Amino acid sequence: MTQDSTSADLSQKNITRIPWRLFSHEVFAYLQVVLLSQNKLSVIQANVFSFLANCTEINLTKNRIDTLELGAFSGLSKLEKLLLSNNRIAVLQKDLFQALVACLELHLDINQISNIEPGAFNGLQNLMELSLHSNRLRTIPANLFSPLTALQKLTLNTNKISAMATDAFAGLTDLLHLNLYANNIPVLQSLVFSHLTACEDLNLYGNDIKSIESKAFTQLRSVRTLSLLGNELSFLQSGVFSSLTSCTKLILNYNRISMISIGSFNGLTDLQVLHLSYNSIVLLKTNVFSGLSSCILIALRGNKIRTIEPGAFRGVPSLQNLELYWNQLTTLDPTVFDGIRGPLQLEFSSPRHASNKWQCVSLCWLKKKEMAGTITWFGRYEPQCENGTVWQDVDCAGEFHSTKEHSVKQRDNCQIGDQTKTSHLLYTIRADKPFRLVN
Repeated sequence: MTQDSTSADLSQKNITRIPWRLFSHEVFAYLQVVLLSQNKLSVIQANVFSFLANCTEINLTKNRIDTLELGAFSGLSKLEKLLLSNNRIAVLQKDLFQALVACLELHLDINQISNIEPGAFNGLQNLMELSLHSNRLRTIPANLFSPLTALQKLTLNTNKISAMATDAFAGLTDLLHLNLYANNIPVLQSLVFSHLTACEDLNLYGNDIKSIESKAFTQLRSVRTLSLLGNELSFLQSGVFSSLTSCTKLILNYNRISMISIGSFNGLTDLQVLHLSYNSIVLLKTNVFSGLSSCILIALRGNKIRTIEPGAFRGVPSLQNLELYWNQLTTLDPTVFDGIRGPLQLEFSSPRHASNKWQCVSLCWLKKKEMAGTITWFGRYEPQCENGTVWQDVDCAGEFHSTKEHSVKQRDNCQIGDQTKTSHLLYTIRADKPFRLVN
C-alpha cells in the first residue's frame, strides 16, 4: 500500500481482532474505503477507527461480530456508508452511532438484533437508507426512528414484528420506501403510518393482517404502491383506502377476501392497477368498483366468482384489461361492461388451468362486440365453452344475420273490442325469409 492509497482491502485475511493502532500509521491517513469483510472478527473495539478521519466507507460484512463497543465508530466524521450485514449482533446500544454525522447508508441486515435501545440512532440525522431486514425484532416502539429525519428507505422485512406503536414511525417525514413484508403483524391500527406523509411505496406482503382499522392509512397521501399480498384479509370495508389519493397500484392477491363492500375503493381516483387474484370472492355487486375512474387493469383470476351483477364495472370507465379466468362463471349479463369507454382486453379462460365453463351461446352479445373491435382477447384466454366448442366456432348467426332458426314462445295479450284474447304466438326468425308470426 502506497502512502497516497485511498482504499485498503483486508477482506478474507482470517483477522480475528483489529489492533487498536492498526490505522494510526501515516500510510492510512488518506484512506477512504476499508474492506474487512469475510474475516473472523467478533468484537469492534472503541476508537479502533478513530484515525480514519477521511474514511467514507467501511465494510464489515460476513464476520462473527456480536459486540459493538460504545465509541466503536468514533472519529469517522466523514463516513458515508457502513456495512455490518451478516454478523451476530443482538443489541444496538444508545448512542452507538453518535459519531456518524455524515453517514448516508447503514446496513444491519441478517444479524440477530432483537433489542434496539432508545437513542440508538442518535447522530444519524443525515442517514438516507437503513437496512434492518432478517433480524429478530418483535415490536417497533414509539419514536424509535425519530432521529432519522432525512431517512428515505427503511427495510424491516423478515423480522418477527407483531406490534407497532402509534408513533413507531414518528420523525420519518422524508421516508419514501417502507418495507415490512414477512413479519407477523395481525392488525393495522389507526394512525400507525400517519407520520409518513412523503412515503411512496409501502410493502406489507406476507404478514398475518386480518383487519385494517378505519384510519390506518390516514396521511399516506403520497403512496403510489401498496402491497397487502399474502395476508389474512377476509373483507374490505367501505372507505378503507380513502386516504390513498395518489395510489396507482394496489396489490391484494392471496388473501381470503370473500366480501367487498360498496365504497371500498372510494378515494382511489389515481389507481391504475388493482390486483385481487387468488381470493375467495363469489359475487361482484353493482358499483363494487365505483371510484376507480383511472383504473386500466383489474385482475380477478383464481377466485370463486359465480355472478357479476350488471353495472359492476360502471365506475371504471378507463378499464382496458380484465382478468377473470379460473373462476366459476358460466354467463354474463349483456350490460355488464356498460360505461367502459374504450376497447377492453379480456382474459376469460386459461388453457393451463381448470376455469370458467361458459355457456357460449349466451355470450353472443360478446361475440358481436368482438367483431366490432370493442372486445379483444389476451392470447389464448378467450372463453372455454362448456360443451367443448371452440369459441371461434360458436354459431351466433341467429343473433345477427342468422342462417339458423330460433323459436321463442311468447304469451301475447290482445284486446279486441270489449274482449281480451290470449294467444300463444310462435316467433320464427329466418335470415332468408321475412319475419313472420305463426299462431
